[in-house]
Amino acid sequence: MVAARQTQILYRQFLFRIVDLELLSATAQGDADTLLGQFASLLVFISLIFGFTGLTLLGSPLPPVLRDAIAMTMEHALVATTMLAVGLFAVLSWDSTYPDRRDVLVLAPLPVRARTLFVAKIAASASALGLTVGVLNSLAGLAWPLVLHPDHSGVLRLLRSFAAYWITMFASGIFIYCSVLFVQGVTAQLFSRRNFLRLSGVLQIAAFCLFVSVYFLEPSFVPATPTSYRYLPSFWFLGLMQQLNGTLPVALAPLAQIGRASCRERV
Repeated sequence: MVAARQTQILYRQFLFRIVDLELLSATAQGDADTLLGQFASLLVFISLIFGFTGLTLLGSPLPPVLRDAIAMTMEHALVATTMLAVGLFAVLSWDSTYPDRRDVLVLAPLPVRARTLFVAKIAASASALGLTVGVLNSLAGLAWPLVLHPDHSGVLRLLRSFAAYWITMFASGIFIYCSVLFVQGVTAQLFSRRNFLRLSGVLQIAAFCLFVSVYFLEPSFVPATPTSYRYLPSFWFLGLMQQLNGTLPVALAPLAQIGRASCRERV
């Protein structure tokens, strides 16, 4: 009971300290509800746009080939947007990923086991990651599985489309977040604490620039699947989504294989 109570208290503290509110807004004054509410509203608005686009495509009289091509382009945009949102979340929570000096000074004298700290930290990070992916896909995740669902294929096939969509979105988010954790962990092991703190800001800015530049500069999906797709993770998870849905084109099979391997390595 004591360990469970400690985990609950630490979980709440870690969860609300994931993002530095003072860094995000000089006028926030510690009001997490207002700032997080604005962030959630932005994600819901983006999800609304994607969801409306999916419903429009669902009822369009376009030829099936053209509709499938547009659908895969939008599905790739959804995967890329999810990865961007998680990447920005990872950048904003950069300094709170691992216990800092304040955590050590406050928690070290207390009778709290390392296992309790670890469980609370993992639970807080998983909750924030799940909320980011869930809110961003809250409306799009209802519309686009209907587009993924082949016509006249039954209820079970529709449930498979929903599962394929949500598994892919969470897998892509976990991939990005764990990649950032990997970079931080390797850097912390290779350099001393002082040098790590010096490099941390540079790595944080570099990660932000990388996520934003890749999102806006990467090519859109075309059925020809150029060789460059093999180096862009968003296309890996597009292939994974199509494979889970049972509608994988032959050209996307290598990308789906890379996506499965990436999930196994990160997990």
